[in-house]
Amino acid sequence: MNETLDMTEAAELLKISASLMQELASTGVVIGARVGKGWVFIRQDLMDYLRAETRRQTNERRAAQEADKALAGRTPGVPTFGAPRRQPTTRKRPDLDKLEAAHA
Repeated sequence: MNETLDMTEAAELLKISASLMQELASTGVVIGARVGKGWVFIRQDLMDYLRAETRRQTNERRAAQEADKALAGRTPGVPTFGAPRRQPTTRKRPDLDKLEAAHA
């Protein structure tokens, strides 16, 4: 198994078209080097890209699913602007006469 791949082999490995592979390489999304008139890719770099892209997409799907679950629990038509407000609590006011007498 070769450690380096040309454009066509790299595209086949990622199961994409050669034109998309060309775009990913020329924009720097995928790590590759121009050698002469062609591109050369290291297999491990492509596998690292594929793993990272798989994780990113999986995390996006999970986040979207969690957002859908959170929205499913709210009442339709009622806007939600963050955490619900707490009711103000009433505090017992200190007896100033007792405090002054205690410190005198």
